[in-house]
Amino acid sequence: GEYDLVLCFSMLQWVISQKGKEYGRRVLRSLSEKSKAMLFDVAVNEGKECLRCKPGEELIFARRLLKDFTTFEDIVYLGDVHPYGVDTRHVFFCRHVAT
Repeated sequence: GEYDLVLCFSMLQWVISQKGKEYGRRVLRSLSEKSKAMLFDVAVNEGKECLRCKPGEELIFARRLLKDFTTFEDIVYLGDVHPYGVDTRHVFFCRHVAT
């Protein structure tokens, strides 16, 4: 089926931790192929479970991950949230461009 909107909050880092990067890539690709849009957040270099990259490049890393792992053409950074007052989650809105 096709979904109007998929919510992926604090999900990907746990999937990758438990099942590996390739599995995480397949999950995001599948979700992006079956949805018109997605709200997504991810912890990078902070928190109990997070994705890792070179310090200072967290936002670039998160955007590249969405560009490489999904089929969305429009990826918009909405800002950061601090759900537990300790770690930072980068929030994005992703969508397919209407043709």
